[in-house]
Amino acid sequence: MSESAQEAMLRGYGVSQIVDDLDDAIRAVRPGVNLVVARLVCLASQRDEIRSVIRRCKSNGGLVVEAATDTACDPATVCTVFEAVQTIARRPNTSENMAKIGAKGGKATRRKMTEAEMREIWKSDITSAEAADKIGFSAQQLYRLFGDRGRPAGRPRKRKD
Repeated sequence: MSESAQEAMLRGYGVSQIVDDLDDAIRAVRPGVNLVVARLVCLASQRDEIRSVIRRCKSNGGLVVEAATDTACDPATVCTVFEAVQTIARRPNTSENMAKIGAKGGKATRRKMTEAEMREIWKSDITSAEAADKIGFSAQQLYRLFGDRGRPAGRPRKRKD
């Protein structure tokens, strides 16, 4: 997320003062004065670092609020937020799913399937190409993973009588 997009989100949330230095922002937190961020991932790149910032703000008597979700964050819930983003990220990149994580929709990706589900589709009566499209792998990868489908690869041959 660009700095201008973050700033616009924060201004829209009602933030009056935007500070570039994180330590200065944490020092300003006190009861009734919270640290508002566009997204938690803007605080730091690691979950432990984010939890540390939240704990420091909490010890000063304030909260860390994520403007994108309008959520006051607790160190224990940071992992849950990231897992939710990962769950959404595993879904196809439809515009509504991508909007939930603040990204643009794009090319659809394969959904997370169990090996049993993939094997069931692979062994079904559909063609190799259709099975590959449904699963999201190439037919060559599926032959390598699951082996022969019990019939020759490709189109059935014409019989010569």
